[in-house]
Amino acid sequence: LSNNRIRGRISKSDSQRWKSLTYLDISNNFLTQIEQHPWKNITVLNLQNNTIQGTILVPPPSTRAFLFSNNKLFGQIPPSIYSLSSLEYISLSHNNLSGTIPPCLGNFSTQLTILHLNNNYLQGRIPDAFANGSCDLRSLGLNSNKLRGSFPRYLADCTGLEVVNVGNNMIGDTFPSWLGSLPGLKILVLRSNRFYGPLCEVNIMLPFEALRIIDLSHNEFTGFLPRWIFVSLETMKNVDEKGSDGLYMQGEEDYYQDSVTVTVKGRDLVLKRIITIFTTIDLSSNQFQGEIPQVLGDFKSLIVLNLSHNGLTGSIPVSFANMIVLESLDLSSNKLHGRIPEQFVDAEICSSFARPDLYTNA
Repeated sequence: LSNNRIRGRISKSDSQRWKSLTYLDISNNFLTQIEQHPWKNITVLNLQNNTIQGTILVPPPSTRAFLFSNNKLFGQIPPSIYSLSSLEYISLSHNNLSGTIPPCLGNFSTQLTILHLNNNYLQGRIPDAFANGSCDLRSLGLNSNKLRGSFPRYLADCTGLEVVNVGNNMIGDTFPSWLGSLPGLKILVLRSNRFYGPLCEVNIMLPFEALRIIDLSHNEFTGFLPRWIFVSLETMKNVDEKGSDGLYMQGEEDYYQDSVTVTVKGRDLVLKRIITIFTTIDLSSNQFQGEIPQVLGDFKSLIVLNLSHNGLTGSIPVSFANMIVLESLDLSSNKLHGRIPEQFVDAEICSSFARPDLYTNA
């Protein structure tokens, strides 16, 4: 029933007639209210992209996918929802939910792969869930809330993680370099928080080798740009990388899509679907210093590079000419000096580079 013009509410009498349902998808409609959902055998409940108001109604224990994103839900997340042993996908993003994330988050079964609570009004600390090492998370979206405290170290036990997005919160901690041990981590977004200090190296062979999007912008990181990370970002070096996992990033089911906000040519761009070959490095608006590492020139498949609003010195590496698919380069508001490399004014290079943003340098 998705993608229609169904309006109004689902009454108790309506839901009683559907009580034997195991799969219900009424997403992308104009529903405003659900009085109850007595579907004791439901496994997939997809009500995304409606205008449903009210508090969260806890689904039955049989539910595998509980999808209520992009509605008008309010109030706190009921702690009982975290005791549902069959849940694999939960998305409550883009609502008006408040309160804290219950500490019983770790009660989720090890089957939970998707947890999206982003774009709400949640506050407090991220609980130490999955502390017993049982974690099968693939995508964690807690961005655009009011979360504080430290970054949860239990995520190092979630070896299947591909997406971590905690941007636009108030998290205060050092760089979680231990995430570099996750073999499949493709997206790491820490933007607009209170992370601080240098990006300290860890004793891990090729950390972050699968990363395609790393956004550390608008924090308080200091020190030199981390050559040790750049050396490891193998997926950004191969221009022939086709994205073997398909055109877009998503799981085995089509219940959800990973999305991310990136800054391209000075504007925030919301990628509601992430192309697997899209690559970006954003370290802007921090306190990095020193020269730009020459190794960045090895990133032949890099599309967006933003190092603006730091304290970088030296000249623009000539090796940047090797980044043949680069579309957005922002080096503005640093202390760079010297001549702009000839590669940036060559007609053939400019056609693929776009003109670099270099204003406010020494």
